[in-house]
Amino acid sequence: MELKDKLFGIPRVYYFNKDSDDFKNEHMDRCLSNLDIDYDRISTSKYTQENVSEWKHLLSNKNNYKLPVGVAGYSITVLEFLKDWLNTTDDNQLVIMRDCVDFDLCSATLQYNWDFDWKYMMTRLPYDWDFLLMGFENPEGMPMYLHPIQSAHDFGPVLLQRHYIEKLIDIP
Repeated sequence: MELKDKLFGIPRVYYFNKDSDDFKNEHMDRCLSNLDIDYDRISTSKYTQENVSEWKHLLSNKNNYKLPVGVAGYSITVLEFLKDWLNTTDDNQLVIMRDCVDFDLCSATLQYNWDFDWKYMMTRLPYDWDFLLMGFENPEGMPMYLHPIQSAHDFGPVLLQRHYIEKLIDIP
């Protein structure tokens, strides 16, 4: 079965991309189009290190904030997007990802190692699932314990349920 057949039924994908990164945007556009997946690009250029003075008031406890400014800007972008998604769609699920997913590698791996399709996977999730982390990137391995953020680690695609996003957005 072809990968695009295995992914039939996947919810709309939203990928996050800098306005200045045409190469990654074109890569994501080509790959998602080839897989017949509905998708949208979300800009990550609103909250940057260059304009941090304009948005640092959005950080709670900004005097003790220790992570790189880019992490904060990206997090604010994702939360704003999720809030907007809740208010503008009736969809029950979505997939979010960064613009660095290697679909060529994923296609080869999933094509031969995924012995199921999207519909089969969805029917096997627990009835009360909130989200599904579908990838994790860290050259040093995947830590299975609480830990501070590590350099060079990132999440891959994440499938989210509407009710979980509502809980996230309602956190005071």
